[in-house]
Amino acid sequence: MGTADDLEERAGQETGLSGDERRETNEPRLDAIRSAGSYPLLKALTEEGGFVLGLESLFEFGLRRTLDGIAVMIGETFA
Repeated sequence: MGTADDLEERAGQETGLSGDERRETNEPRLDAIRSAGSYPLLKALTEEGGFVLGLESLFEFGLRRTLDGIAVMIGETFA
């Protein structure tokens, strides 16, 4: 697994698009998902610019959840 920068570079090589171009290209898909109403939390998080859907922020979010889960498992094991 690479860093967010590595993943961003790889995505650029695979698509031939910059990060901004990929976001612009995928924005209609994200708008469709948000407006469908199936994911209200995603809609709430991404409205009013409160959450940035960049590789680095998504990686950090996932890593934090993973580490939180590991901490709970360790606590249960040694409790």
